[in-house]
Amino acid sequence: TTEYGIEFYVENDSVQSTCNCPYDGVCKHTVAALLYIVNEGIDHISTYALNSPTASQSLDFLRKYLESFTKEELISLVVKFAPENFIMEIKNREETASNAEEIFRKADKKIRKLFEDEDLLYDPSGMEQALLSQLNKLKGLEARLPVEIGELILFIIRGIDAAFDDGYLYIDNYYGDEYFESEEFCDYVISYVKQLPFKAKTGYLTELDQALNEMSYSTFATIQESYHRVFSDHEREDVKTLLKPDGEIATTIISRLYKFLEPVLSPDEKEIILRTISSSDADHFLSFCVQLSGQNRYPEVIDLIKDDSIGFKMPVPSCTAW
Repeated sequence: TTEYGIEFYVENDSVQSTCNCPYDGVCKHTVAALLYIVNEGIDHISTYALNSPTASQSLDFLRKYLESFTKEELISLVVKFAPENFIMEIKNREETASNAEEIFRKADKKIRKLFEDEDLLYDPSGMEQALLSQLNKLKGLEARLPVEIGELILFIIRGIDAAFDDGYLYIDNYYGDEYFESEEFCDYVISYVKQLPFKAKTGYLTELDQALNEMSYSTFATIQESYHRVFSDHEREDVKTLLKPDGEIATTIISRLYKFLEPVLSPDEKEIILRTISSSDADHFLSFCVQLSGQNRYPEVIDLIKDDSIGFKMPVPSCTAW
């Protein structure tokens, strides 16, 4: 009997193995070892851990390494290794106003034509790639052409929804369902809104939320779930002012921003907001019950539960928080 050494390791979220026997592929020794682990555990199997640097140590090493280069050498490295999209974004920031407008016009025209392309309308992944290809050409222009790009985003969202209604961007085949979805597009939208000045940001968020609420599908639910990402921590107080009597904001936006605003809300402010949004969201409903319970207001909690015995009500379009 010959002894062989087998190693198991995780790579790309899957378990891989090596065996020093002369056979290729998954050998019988590997199978036997796996069966032993399943039945007996790993208490009697020798293991070892590699002394790998932590993420912070790796970054420190990289920082020190880069600091050893001259400015010219660093520029050469960036030019050599920077992805094409990054170079295009930097170039767009430096373009003349007329060139920037021309870049937008070309991308806008091509994007609108995508929704007239029958082949792409029956190819969800192809449509995603085509859209992102054109949107990537606009990176770096968001601050220079905010209105135009904002309107284009709304056009895309409504165009996708209309295509779904017409039976496009969805394939039901032997291998399973395929439909249009794009985390990259959602990230693009969030990044666009985030860079807007505060007043423009809140105004556009209202338009965006309305467009998303009008959709028949949850294709871009990630955007709505990420409203808190478009605001920085120092903008919390400014967002809070939007909920006062002199300004109205959609209930759906308040609901999705509540956790973001919670650290700067007083107990009374929390109660007023939760009373409005708890009827349409289970988490907010529970938060409201917990807050009232903490104040020994148990009869009110009981009344809330009784009032909601048939389930959560549909959200109303908008409200004034206080």
